[in-house]
Amino acid sequence: MTDSPDLPIGQLAALTGETVKAIRYWTDLGLLTSERRPSGYRSYPEEAAGQVRFLRSAQAAGFSLDEIRRILTVRQDGQKPCAHVKADLVSHLSSVRTQIAQLQALEAQLQAKVVWAEDHPDPDCDSAGCVYLEVTPQARLSPNGRPYRADMSTLDCCAPKPSLTFSTTCPACGTSGKTVKLVTLKALLTPVALATLDPDEAYRFCPDATCDVVYFGSKRVYRQADVKVPVFQKNQDFRVPVCYCFGHTRADLDTATRNGQADTIPSSIQAHIKAGRCGCELNNPQGSCCLGNVNRTLSALREASHA
Repeated sequence: MTDSPDLPIGQLAALTGETVKAIRYWTDLGLLTSERRPSGYRSYPEEAAGQVRFLRSAQAAGFSLDEIRRILTVRQDGQKPCAHVKADLVSHLSSVRTQIAQLQALEAQLQAKVVWAEDHPDPDCDSAGCVYLEVTPQARLSPNGRPYRADMSTLDCCAPKPSLTFSTTCPACGTSGKTVKLVTLKALLTPVALATLDPDEAYRFCPDATCDVVYFGSKRVYRQADVKVPVFQKNQDFRVPVCYCFGHTRADLDTATRNGQADTIPSSIQAHIKAGRCGCELNNPQGSCCLGNVNRTLSALREASHA
């Protein structure tokens, strides 16, 4: 320490890139040494800049202010705190790894719920709140007493792989992608595209109508030409299926709407779903139930007929 502090708090803040408020806070906690000038303003020694940088780097490493205070106390007693700091670093690393494992478990749980919700857009919801939150995908049974197919696959080889760094937006258009199971890509990619599939990769479906990308992961994208069937969201032809499992096309929905029988199609699909016949994860490029697309298309056709 120099005998005569000569850095006003504003200059110290500018020198270190910290705010005056932060430096004042650390000073009030006794982590920085300062003196009062006759004018009443704080003044700091030149080495205070190094102390400020140490405080910030220690906090960035996850050290609490109490832990930092103990390190500084050891240093002020003329001893090296390195052994103590190493033990703290090991403890912090263990804590971070535990948190990562907990986050990965939570991500897998949420991902399973999202997949279940996408596969069941109109569930029987007799919950006190919402069945989407209360459902346990691995255990919940369908009305016929058997586990839903989506529930049985959330932990198998065709489930999306958890990833903390995988971007959720399409690299081509920036649209938020929807989680899709690996089994969907295995069923619907052309042989040439399937030969490039990475089974350890997580993939998402891009729903943007103007984007040619259908599936994307962190390393690869698959476009419409890589998929065996036309993609409803990206192909406006009236012959394209809206319901891939039971073959209802836009033309079928348009005819039913004109004949006043539009409600018969979603009712028929719901009956098939309850009977356990739905195979959207294998037939629909988006990898989830077609019923939402059917209802939205019918609504658009009704509006157009009244325009």
